[in-house]
Amino acid sequence: MSSGKEKEVRDITDLPGVGPTTAQKLIEAGYTTIEAIAVATPHEISQITGIPLLTAQKIVEAAREALNIDFKTAYDLKIESMSVKKITTSSRNLDELLGGGVETKTITEFFGEFGSGKCVTGDTPVLHLVGSGLRLTPIEDLYRSFAEAYGEQPHDEGYIVKARGLKVLAFDSSGLRVSEAAYLYRERARSLIEIRLSSGARVKATPRHPLLVLSGSGVVWKSAGLIRPGDYVALALRTMPQLTKPSFDPNKLYKIGAFLSRGEECIKESHVKASEGAEAVDGSSVSLVYESNPDGCVSIEDFVTQLLSLDRASIAAFLAGFFEGRDSGVEGEWIEIALEGRVARTFGYLLARIGVKPVIEWRSGGAAIIRVRRSDVDAIKSGKTGDDFRVPSAIISYIAESLKNLKHSRRDVERILEELSVSEGWVSTSSLRRAALSLAGIADALRQQASSSDNYGLVEEAVLIDDLIFTIGLALRLDWDMVVETRIVEYDGYVYDVVVPHYHSFVAGDLPIVMHNTQICHQLAVNVQLPEDKGGLAGRAVYIDTEGTFRWERIEQMARGVGLDPDDVMKNIYWIRAINSHHQIAIVDKLFGVVKNEDIKLVVVDSVTSHFRAEYPGRENLAMRQQLLNRHLHQLMRIADIFNIAVVITNQVMARPDVFYGDPTQAVGGHVVGHAPGVRVYLKKSRGNKRIARVVDAPHLPEGETVFVITEWGIRDPE
Repeated sequence: MSSGKEKEVRDITDLPGVGPTTAQKLIEAGYTTIEAIAVATPHEISQITGIPLLTAQKIVEAAREALNIDFKTAYDLKIESMSVKKITTSSRNLDELLGGGVETKTITEFFGEFGSGKCVTGDTPVLHLVGSGLRLTPIEDLYRSFAEAYGEQPHDEGYIVKARGLKVLAFDSSGLRVSEAAYLYRERARSLIEIRLSSGARVKATPRHPLLVLSGSGVVWKSAGLIRPGDYVALALRTMPQLTKPSFDPNKLYKIGAFLSRGEECIKESHVKASEGAEAVDGSSVSLVYESNPDGCVSIEDFVTQLLSLDRASIAAFLAGFFEGRDSGVEGEWIEIALEGRVARTFGYLLARIGVKPVIEWRSGGAAIIRVRRSDVDAIKSGKTGDDFRVPSAIISYIAESLKNLKHSRRDVERILEELSVSEGWVSTSSLRRAALSLAGIADALRQQASSSDNYGLVEEAVLIDDLIFTIGLALRLDWDMVVETRIVEYDGYVYDVVVPHYHSFVAGDLPIVMHNTQICHQLAVNVQLPEDKGGLAGRAVYIDTEGTFRWERIEQMARGVGLDPDDVMKNIYWIRAINSHHQIAIVDKLFGVVKNEDIKLVVVDSVTSHFRAEYPGRENLAMRQQLLNRHLHQLMRIADIFNIAVVITNQVMARPDVFYGDPTQAVGGHVVGHAPGVRVYLKKSRGNKRIARVVDAPHLPEGETVFVITEWGIRDPE
């Protein structure tokens, strides 16, 4: 294909006679693509743009020529197929299943079920809903109750139960939301990673269990085995959804708190005279229940657990009364409360609901000491909690690192960094919000300059700044607790996981910690750089990351595994974070120029459906979602075909609720996603580090499956 034709395919402005002004008129009239102009008449184009009819005729003819509407014989197709190249997966078994490797000129889709090995210990409390109220229940107890109700089935190296009706709080880029879990899973583990945070909160999880972490790389999911002291783990303090409308009398809740502060172990309705109910956000009723035993008495644990569902103002009123009775006559910077373990955890969550992060010191026998700064106690009493939080200064390191990619606006961004208010390793969120607003203004200015100068480099910088703003937004929606120690601990027992379709995360732990529930994409991004005689294409890769799953550490390991220099490999992978579906589409639009100029041989989209599902929920938005997704996939198909490169996409899965026997796992996206890829591969967890790959749709490949393993050095064949 000639260079002129490649330009015509890339953008309507490359058509002869179409300058910026004419292009703008065409776009405003709805002629945004080569195809739209090709099916128009020269008379229509002339009337819309005001250009001579002869010029309009040349534009239409050029557009039709760009479409290359030529019939070919089957023999021609055979000759063309010889230009198709393949990238090795580093597993001979998987390569053979795929007919020699991942092909160019087509889309290859990988999707798979939830994996095991991403679990936490049974005593880890999970925040979930019972009716309209929140409860904290050890994950082992949840598993046992659902196993009794629905039975337990063997699955991989462990067991699985259906979790019908279990609603948990899940996290995505917009914050926490109520989401229905599909399953609970358990398996045995021999060792765990214990992570201790500066607040005293602890996490015990398998090495592969990911936590949301803030470091110099930004806000990313990081496996427990890779987390190190100095990283910051996300706490879901500020984004907990309000489940009740404020209707409890704060004065009565204050009295309840003061009553309990005296060390009472049992509370009766007659003690506090506060039996009115609150209306839940969904319209149902939430009541404070006292009649939990024949004496009409409720324990402190049961009572404070009910408070989790109340609004922030009601919780603050209760805690203000509680601390009023606890800190009188006490000197020093900290107020200490000695509580039984489960009550201590609930108090920790109550404090988290109003934006106060306590320090928990665990004692033998399950007891705990909760410490709260006197300044926070004073804020609780005055009703001024949660006005301003702090974000670790690691966010500045991330922004500074991103500066290296800026040319036109670097000085402006450096000035914004200098104005950030930093104290003892933390940045105030008020100054960070101002920085985000200033960055947004810079991005808008860059786009305005680009529209008048036709300089795409300015647009690229605006997109990079958008990515900075997105990461800052994530950091602002969460609170952060520093990791002070990690260690491997011996363990011989069951570990558990909550399987949450779509969001793949849940809130659990001593404090509300955000916990997460692709290897092949990373491996291909490395292998595409190998010479052709070693299974590569001697080219570069573009990695479009929609879920924050890209890990440079894994690239480094895999590069060493195939004998390449890790730094050189990482320089040849162009990574970009897609912040929403429209940004994702815009990135792929730009690829038509990037692929040719940067010698790109592989494009990865991980995952292709994530933003579309989050932004277009419900049946009422299904048509719009599928139309945009269809357009996006056809963009990728054209890139693969025109430039003879490999396009690999990953897809999310869902558990079909109507499947009671067999495998309920199904890729999302419906027929739109189902028909676009040339090869669809279903990945399934097997024993240990083994994975089963099965080709489920490929016209040129026989149905079959194979086994490969994930090792420290990447994807390999089993020994």
